[in-house]
Amino acid sequence: MAVPRTLVRAQEAVLAELGAAFGARDHDRLEAAARYLHAVGTPLVEIYEALLARLVDVGPEWISGPRSDPEREIGGFVDDVVNRLREGVVPPTRGTVMLAGIATRHVLGLSALSHVLEDRGWQVRSVRAANTAAVAAAVAAEMSTPASDSSDLACVVVALPEGSDQDGLRELYRQLRQLAPGARLVLAGPAAYGDPDLKRRLGVDLVCTHITQVLQLLDLRRQ
Repeated sequence: MAVPRTLVRAQEAVLAELGAAFGARDHDRLEAAARYLHAVGTPLVEIYEALLARLVDVGPEWISGPRSDPEREIGGFVDDVVNRLREGVVPPTRGTVMLAGIATRHVLGLSALSHVLEDRGWQVRSVRAANTAAVAAAVAAEMSTPASDSSDLACVVVALPEGSDQDGLRELYRQLRQLAPGARLVLAGPAAYGDPDLKRRLGVDLVCTHITQVLQLLDLRRQ
């Protein structure tokens, strides 16, 4: 059945409002626009993809790593909006996904992904790690907890800054594969861009540049 053109126009208008609210750093307007879009059937992942696309306005500092003042300002703004929107998330009914950000940089995508996963019934463990050793330790701790039907570790997503040591990354993912042999392993963040051969060289299941790719990977795991 075709979507009525009037609804399409309304969604387009609200998406434009979402962008305007982002540009104005208006928490209330952005939250209202996002809630409206979700209420009329826009998937949560599409709302966040539209929101995260606005981060390119920060400029090259966003990819290259330095924590510029604009990046810090936008980071706090988007984190606050994500926290508002995730109120009332349903209890988990599926397995566990671990989201790890190295050195706490570039984790806005992880915040959004966390909400999208929770909205779909996944249990999410978020880790802000200082280095790769801390990520491995967090996964080891997760795997040592008593098992239950809703706590099996399905996926580990690690967001890393550009220029991360590739030998160190290979060792990290080797350790994670041993610690959690049933989990899908994902590389995300600025380190995921620019090298089409990363997946093979690091031995990961996915090099992620969009939230939807993680959702598709988890759906494949269940088949």
